Amino acid sequence: MNGNQLVVLRGRLWVNPKDDAHALRCVARTTKGDRCRNPIENGQVLGVREFQLGTAGYVSAYGHYGQAGAVDADRWLAQHCSVHDAPGVLDHDAPELRRFDITRDASFLRPYPVEAAFDGQAAAD
Repeated sequence: MNGNQLVVLRGRLWVNPKDDAHALRCVARTTKGDRCRNPIENGQVLGVREFQLGTAGYVSAYGHYGQAGAVDADRWLAQHCSVHDAPGVLDHDAPELRRFDITRDASFLRPYPVEAAFDGQAAAD
């Protein structure tokens, strides 16, 4: 699975099960009744970072290390573009992001690298 399917919002990991989280499209209903085609974000505001998950390992996710961020978490979680970021907007589809579950989403986990030194001598038994 692609690490970019994960995004960090409000200090929590979220999964876009369909695609790269950076490519999320707005779910709002247009005046014609279709789904909006706008992206959630124009340009790459955040970067892909590594987030440690205790002894389980780490994941790569689109986001930042702090709680406050450069993106509007409410708008991202509602999955609305800046045009449809308003009260009373009707959605065409449900938002696709879902909370990360360490058991269900174990395929995203990577083990920590094992650092080993080798001095050229075979280990004594």
